[in-house]
Amino acid sequence: MEGEIVFQIIFMCVFGGACSAIANSKGRNALGWFFGGFFLGCIGLIIVLCLSNERERLAIQEAQNVQNRRLQEQLRQEQMKSESLRQHTLSRLDKHDDALGIDTRETAPQLTVNDEPRDPFAQNPQLNIETNPEHNIETWFYEYSGTQRGPVSINELIKLKKISAFTEETLVRKDGMETWEPAKMQAELAKVLYT
Repeated sequence: MEGEIVFQIIFMCVFGGACSAIANSKGRNALGWFFGGFFLGCIGLIIVLCLSNERERLAIQEAQNVQNRRLQEQLRQEQMKSESLRQHTLSRLDKHDDALGIDTRETAPQLTVNDEPRDPFAQNPQLNIETNPEHNIETWFYEYSGTQRGPVSINELIKLKKISAFTEETLVRKDGMETWEPAKMQAELAKVLYT
């Protein structure tokens, strides 16, 4: 009887030690799981084997935190680069405006008239160019910065040409034309703009 009790205590200590070792390797409380294995025996061992590995979870979480910090720093640097490029672009555009004697920032809100896209250069009061009344009919559309603008008159195209916003290579179209063509290919425009 006494040998049986000793054997049972040794058996319980073995399960307690096994549970404690497994729990420790998984980053769990070794002392608590020793008593769990001691009193629950085989059931305690099965439970501790089924537990998730806390060390792996913490390692994954730490790696994720490091990755997040790295990405946040990368994003911050990209935002700084983007802002620097934006400031540089604005500075260059301001110099360009100064050279042309216009202020595109002031005209920016007026990019559409009657929901029709128009070029801000065409409405610049600083362009005092004599115009021909015959050329005031707004029949031409032109491509500017990847979008269709117009209709505009030949007089407006003359103003745009004066500030280099319209060239002989600019694609144009008017009602009746099937495709866009360079302005130099249109006899009506060529004789007025490029003679």
